[in-house]
Amino acid sequence: MLPCSLLRSAPRCPLACIGVLAQQQAQQVRTPSAVDFSNSSSGASTASYDAFAPDNVLSKQSREDCVRRLSLIPCPSTLAANPKASAPDNDTSPPAQAAAQAAAAKAKEAAVLVPLCVVDGEVCLLFTLRSPHMSSHRNQVSFPGGMKDEEDDSFESTALRETEEELGLPRGQVEVWGRCPTIESINRVNAVPVVGNLGHIKLNQLKFNQKEVGDVFTIPLRHLCDSSNFRYTQFRTGKGYVLPVFLGAKYKVWGLTARITHMFLSTLLPSVYRSKLYYIKPLKV
Repeated sequence: MLPCSLLRSAPRCPLACIGVLAQQQAQQVRTPSAVDFSNSSSGASTASYDAFAPDNVLSKQSREDCVRRLSLIPCPSTLAANPKASAPDNDTSPPAQAAAQAAAAKAKEAAVLVPLCVVDGEVCLLFTLRSPHMSSHRNQVSFPGGMKDEEDDSFESTALRETEEELGLPRGQVEVWGRCPTIESINRVNAVPVVGNLGHIKLNQLKFNQKEVGDVFTIPLRHLCDSSNFRYTQFRTGKGYVLPVFLGAKYKVWGLTARITHMFLSTLLPSVYRSKLYYIKPLKV
């Protein structure tokens, strides 16, 4: 599993600030995970039951639409920084491209599973809590996943293998939908989120690996799409960037895991997931 704190350029310090920032004071950031796929410009904290019904969310049409939207997101995915901070990623000069290729060659590769599932009739995302016995990033929320091994022929294979090792779920039980854009962590790990559907599950029947996993929990999509449970953190490190935070569930979802969750929900349920990331320029005194 990849812990939520392993996000490129994330500072090793307490969160700078968390809160809902007034839209009239903010400059909206158009980042890879915040591509607007909806025709509506207004947000809503609640939606009809039909929008979250398993037959609708997990339908063939919903899957195809989600995969299509994922393919439209620029890759690689970067932090939700302010527009000026994102400029270097668009540098197409030969030196910049050569440096990017060299960095990519040195980076390690990993994959995580973004697991959709149905619990008590509700479509949810499944998360894990890293074991308190882990040598690093203990007790942090994550998706099941880990480093790509030599025997893995794809990122999908990595995500499924790690999920089986951590949660005891057979690989054949997971219906793979597709990939999200690559996200680079602070440890130079290129993490590829793989979306998959676990179907109906019962958490109390999961036999997870307690050496790696401290807890397994789910959050309904209805909860994640409720704007009252969404916040974001603005960091002033470097040129500044923002990261999403999801509250109100068993554990707070933040960092890399929240970044992937935000990106995925924007493509799966664009008509009801209206949470945005904003960046406010610090006042110059």
